[in-house]
Amino acid sequence: MQVVVLVLSLIVLEFIPAAPAAATQPEAVTIETSRLRGSPGTFSATGGIVDAGTFTTVNVHPSAAGAPAFLIIHATYEFVGERGTFVMRTQITETATADPNVFTGEGVWVVLLGTGDYANLHAQGTVTGVTDENAEPDRFVRTYTGNAHVD
Repeated sequence: MQVVVLVLSLIVLEFIPAAPAAATQPEAVTIETSRLRGSPGTFSATGGIVDAGTFTTVNVHPSAAGAPAFLIIHATYEFVGERGTFVMRTQITETATADPNVFTGEGVWVVLLGTGDYANLHAQGTVTGVTDENAEPDRFVRTYTGNAHVD
């Protein structure tokens, strides 16, 4: 009789859903990037994401072209590090400076999806940076700050 009870108990346990894994607490994250126009860039991340690697532009769409002092850039990037990949969407307002070939950028970013350690990554924040068209080719340097957690 004890064997039957044990077997039935084990069968019942198979049908009880596992408790969902708890999400990690949001943690500050900083991602430093640099790239030349038309080339993959490099990144280094600290805090809620600890990794380094390369990133490429998936797509980019400018808007507000022709505005006297700014341009809005909508872009999607794929980051490839040792721990996996993640895809980030950004919206950055590029504003002209005293040098007509240098722009400062401010905006927002969000991680859309990931693989490997980033499969359940949720991250978002703000971005600042500089686009220097005096460099040959143009150089983009940006810092992404915000929060990240994994569920």
